[in-house]
Amino acid sequence: MARTPEESIGTESLLSHLRAEHILAVAELLWPFALTAGLALLRWKQLRSKAGFLVLGVLGCFGLQAFLARLTRYVFWTYVAPLEPHSYSAALHFTDPIVIIAMSVVLSVPLLLWLAALLGIAQGDIHAR
Repeated sequence: MARTPEESIGTESLLSHLRAEHILAVAELLWPFALTAGLALLRWKQLRSKAGFLVLGVLGCFGLQAFLARLTRYVFWTYVAPLEPHSYSAALHFTDPIVIIAMSVVLSVPLLLWLAALLGIAQGDIHAR
């Protein structure tokens, strides 16, 4: 059974969409590890608890990402989209996974810097070393 050109285009479009979704899912899982490891390398000598920073940093990044995903979906679909039908495309844009990943990365940097300061060298230990 030969496929028509429309079926072939539809199948290719579906596969392309699935590839993009797969890439976004991998990015959602990997960026917390990469960002935390990068900041850990920058602050490695200053950290008292390196393993603690790595574990808490990754968990903090995942938590922030989950919170932002739920918050944007709740706010835009509950309050913005029903009130203004023309804002439906804005709601779709702000709940897009790539936007949530980007916002999570930007907001995780201060979180990780604060965590590094908490787990850094104690004030009394600065002069001892």
